[in-house]
Amino acid sequence: MSYLEDPRVFFAGERTLFAWVRTGLALTAMGLAISRYQLFLATFRHEPMELVKTHASFYLGMGFVLIGWLCMVIPTFQFRAFFRSLDTKEHPPKYRIYSSVYVGLALSLLVGLLMGFLVFE
Repeated sequence: MSYLEDPRVFFAGERTLFAWVRTGLALTAMGLAISRYQLFLATFRHEPMELVKTHASFYLGMGFVLIGWLCMVIPTFQFRAFFRSLDTKEHPPKYRIYSSVYVGLALSLLVGLLMGFLVFE
């Protein structure tokens, strides 16, 4: 019996994927907070809202959002490649294998839309 036939190997890969997704979501939330910090300050200073995107906090926050997005996209494709490398007897029985890939891709898509919204609003 190969060590890959143990279902714990597959589930360890899935846990690693979701750890990366959690990290990406945390970086995205932090980037959103950083990018909107200047907007928060502008409301108290009565500055025009058009100047908010010219501040460094916006670009720093967008950098965090981009890194968070990458922390979701890359591990999702790595997990997909790992899954494809497994033999059919190494798959857990009666388990929807691609659901974790779909979750990773859906969250990556949402973060990508958030990035677009922040840049082009």
